Amino acid sequence: MADENKEQVQDVGDKIEVEANADKADNAADSISENEDSEKKAYEKNASENKASRVNGENKLELHSMSRRERKRFKKEQYKEYTSDMTKSQKLRYFFDYYKWNIIIPVIVLIFVSYLGVTIYKNTRPVGLAYVILNAENKDAINTSFEEDYREYFELSDDSRFPSAFNMKIDFDYYLENAEYVQTSNSTDYNILSTQCEIGEYDVIITDEKGLKYCSYSKIIKPLKGYLDADAYKALSDYMYDSINPNGDYEPYAIDISDTEFAKGLNTGYDNIYLCFPGAEKQNKRNSFRLIEYIYGIKLAYE
Repeated sequence: MADENKEQVQDVGDKIEVEANADKADNAADSISENEDSEKKAYEKNASENKASRVNGENKLELHSMSRRERKRFKKEQYKEYTSDMTKSQKLRYFFDYYKWNIIIPVIVLIFVSYLGVTIYKNTRPVGLAYVILNAENKDAINTSFEEDYREYFELSDDSRFPSAFNMKIDFDYYLENAEYVQTSNSTDYNILSTQCEIGEYDVIITDEKGLKYCSYSKIIKPLKGYLDADAYKALSDYMYDSINPNGDYEPYAIDISDTEFAKGLNTGYDNIYLCFPGAEKQNKRNSFRLIEYIYGIKLAYE
């Protein structure tokens, strides 16, 4: 009985071993098949790429002696010939390799030309008013709804624009305490404002007193005596506000517009609001005088 059990166990063990070996053989066969498929695909890919590269090189030499029409016909025939035995994916890959720069370059040029055209159009439209509001409590809360009314008041064209900035923080006391840093850093609001006003980017500056003091002390804005002619100076004398000049003395540099509907409607976040004038260009002066007329109804003569 013991011998029979031993033989049965031996038979079972042999059977298990045979099945295990069979599984291993099947797995090995599958692995070999997968490797063969992978190698075949890699070979076909390389063959296709090498073929395309060789064809391109040979064709370039022949194309030099052809007319444009002949080149076009030749390329078409060559394309059909060399893709006739390719699969769809191989044809697509070949097409992209062969024509990629013919597609990419025109697309890049089209994007650039479109962007340039839009930029030129935006920057060449007439300026209704270019203004900057300093030290706004919340730049996103600034109310610019006056622009449409301003456009209608002066009968400006519908495409006239209103370049503006509301994110600059300017503080005279901070400037005095950190003058060396402010003067040597090109990235501060102080230097950005100075540069932009110097090249005539803004017609007017709207600010609180700490911004006004910095602008007058740094000669960013013009003193009203000299900027305005005698008649304009007299007409606006009741609204003038003094600020510090580079010598430490005080003289009229701004118009106090705090009580006007225009100033209240801007939503600057502060109560005392002053209008001052960089006036680098004739256009800046003309537009600033227009704003004075819009606010006070006082028409000033300008060249």
